[in-house]
Amino acid sequence: MISNATRLKLINEKLNIILGEGNEKNLESVKRELLELLKPNEWNVFVEGNLEKAMEVDFNKFATVVTETTGLKLEEISVFRFYSVLGYLQEKNKKQ
Repeated sequence: MISNATRLKLINEKLNIILGEGNEKNLESVKRELLELLKPNEWNVFVEGNLEKAMEVDFNKFATVVTETTGLKLEEISVFRFYSVLGYLQEKNKKQ
């Protein structure tokens, strides 16, 4: 887990650079510290909770909603049309 102290150090270093009081070397040091604290995403499909499987499942859920709602066949629509319809449905459902 990333500590608030490390996040604060990063913000302070960025602010110092903006104000002309800091240097890139200090900023890179804090960024490196943050990277060491970050837990990487798990992409191995055989490990529980991996990101690739989650993304595929989420995409298929979206695809199901789009095809059921619009009657469009998933195999026949373009990527642009798919995401346009998905965006429209998300906006429509926020208003309700």
